[in-house]
Amino acid sequence: WGRRPRQPSRAYSRETGVDLVALLSSFAVSVHAPDADLARRVAALAAWPEVSLADRFAAATAEHLRGRLYTTDGILATAARRHGLACTLL
Repeated sequence: WGRRPRQPSRAYSRETGVDLVALLSSFAVSVHAPDADLARRVAALAAWPEVSLADRFAAATAEHLRGRLYTTDGILATAARRHGLACTLL
């Protein structure tokens, strides 16, 4: 209560001076900021009760970008495949 949420990436950037967004961008990783339409899609994925909110954002983003979802989470991969989303479990 009254505790601030952990933000390890901000702490890492502050302590090391490394801009993580710039670092990820250098590896051709795109950073996607969700908008209202994506948030609505995430809400629709609430029908995936076994999947976390963060994982639903990942799935909705992959759908929105018409891309493949890559994950190490077996539960997410199973749910994604069950709902027709192209997914690779690493």
